[in-house]
Amino acid sequence: MNTLNLPKKENGTTITSSTAFVNHLKAKHGQVRTIAADKTIAARLSKSSKKPKSTVITVGENLAPDGFGKVVEWHEEDEAIAIVAFLSAADENGLAITGAKRTDKMEFPFATGNASFSEDTENEHADGFISLVGAGADLAGSYFLGPEVLPVINEAEKFAKSLFPEKTVKTKRRDAFGVDPGSGHRAKQEGGVIVSLPKKGFTTHVFTSGNNDHRERWIKEPGTRDSAHMPDQITSGFFLSDQFSNDHVIPDDGVIIIAPWDHKFEDNFGFYRLHIILRRGNGKDVVVE
Repeated sequence: MNTLNLPKKENGTTITSSTAFVNHLKAKHGQVRTIAADKTIAARLSKSSKKPKSTVITVGENLAPDGFGKVVEWHEEDEAIAIVAFLSAADENGLAITGAKRTDKMEFPFATGNASFSEDTENEHADGFISLVGAGADLAGSYFLGPEVLPVINEAEKFAKSLFPEKTVKTKRRDAFGVDPGSGHRAKQEGGVIVSLPKKGFTTHVFTSGNNDHRERWIKEPGTRDSAHMPDQITSGFFLSDQFSNDHVIPDDGVIIIAPWDHKFEDNFGFYRLHIILRRGNGKDVVVE
């Protein structure tokens, strides 16, 4: 069984099952609530008689827009789902998608936003939020621009901006691909998005970088965000990249975790807006002849 391991705290937090992501957040924030399948944003927007069966989990006071939470539970009968995530640069736990299967496909048709990874004052540890906004075999990147979907996303973005004020995003700025929008510098230590994937025999981590004394934990020179320049501690996952495709195949059954790339989160501000499509695979490995 794949396990899920959150960053260790002073008391040594170690997660040993997929549901423990929620249990850990429950211990930290309190009440857990599931948004039923027929109450999700996707169900509200669906014009089909076949409603999506996936759900969303909220934790604690759920400082998020209506219909958003911390986890999307992908139901096995939903052939494809559309997800919108607002990932806080300060959210060391990240956001999760459960129910992924081997050979499923994950796409990021859109990623935007800038975040700061160095501030003089501590942030308020605002978490990001995620939601299911669509389901159906014919999903494409254009779905998020639909006349019913886009207003929902834009309202959620306004909420995110109220939590993560843009005025604080001013030093060591990084876009969703870890690039400084002013200089074009490709950051190796911090910034951008890391997606952790399940892999048989390995623990699914919220993978983190390292401080200046542990540069071996950084993205390798020259900062290219591809498999050839992965830090050695990453056993299964990928960085969002502006140079390569952000379509990936899920290697095993389990949990997907989307998190900001850093090792110190208490001085981060800002967020990334991510559009995600997940499609069911056939469960069969591709044979290369």
